[in-house]
Amino acid sequence: MKIPVSPTPLSSTGQKNYYSLRNQLGMVLAMLPTWGYYVQRGALFTEASAFCLWKIPGRRFKQHPNLVWVSGRRPHPYRREAEYRALAHGLRAGDGGAHLITYHPCGWRHSSQFWQNEDWLDFNMIETWTAWPGRVRGRARRLWPVASQAGGVGRSAL
Repeated sequence: MKIPVSPTPLSSTGQKNYYSLRNQLGMVLAMLPTWGYYVQRGALFTEASAFCLWKIPGRRFKQHPNLVWVSGRRPHPYRREAEYRALAHGLRAGDGGAHLITYHPCGWRHSSQFWQNEDWLDFNMIETWTAWPGRVRGRARRLWPVASQAGGVGRSAL
């Protein structure tokens, strides 16, 4: 599979229109520059290509507010840690630190299990939906009792 080194004009125009609308509505967008599957395949990204390639969206969206970069998402980063680090450092080099970066784990994991002491990780993320009924729901009720009792975020699910 050949990886494009620059965005197509159509996707660039469509994305810019979408981000303008999102900003007007005051929404924050969590953007995954690539699905973790493509990092894990090994043949698609090297450490050097990940850094260079992900500088592009970093530069492209540097001036867009209300954006959070999300690396990862299926499968776990094992044996590809260097590529994930390069991806995050490429984003950071491209946007000059204008946006936060986190890691999206999978399957009832949290980013601190993999990246807690990384210089690029701005905050941790937890995967909840796969284990929501059994493991996470009770913990969420203990951590956020006000939200679950007072009609806050996620009340219907709690």
